[in-house]
Amino acid sequence: MKCTACMALNAPDDDFCVSCGQYLDRPGRIARAEKAEQVRNTPAWAYFFAALCGVIPVFTLGGIVPIAVGVGGVTGCLAVGRASSVPTAFRVLTCLFIVGGCWGGTLLFLMMLFKSLKHR
Repeated sequence: MKCTACMALNAPDDDFCVSCGQYLDRPGRIARAEKAEQVRNTPAWAYFFAALCGVIPVFTLGGIVPIAVGVGGVTGCLAVGRASSVPTAFRVLTCLFIVGGCWGGTLLFLMMLFKSLKHR
């Protein structure tokens, strides 16, 4: 295992670098590096679909349900956009369905809310 501080080669079972003495945190560093790589490789079109879901709370002027729907849509679009094992056309279509579902659910919620307020 190579030390990230001094680039010295260490044995696979070493916990500390033989050259500089720094702790070799293999699982933690690998997990952080993989997460950073996924965020770095997010396509630009995924941010577009995430923004379409992110404006739902702004459009509805807040509320716990629109915020939950918006955050769920943003998370879903970014997760689908980062799934590089799936073809790009399928990922774009899935993000389109996520955005449509979020907006459709929000509009349905608003219609039901206004209908219940109208009968009072």
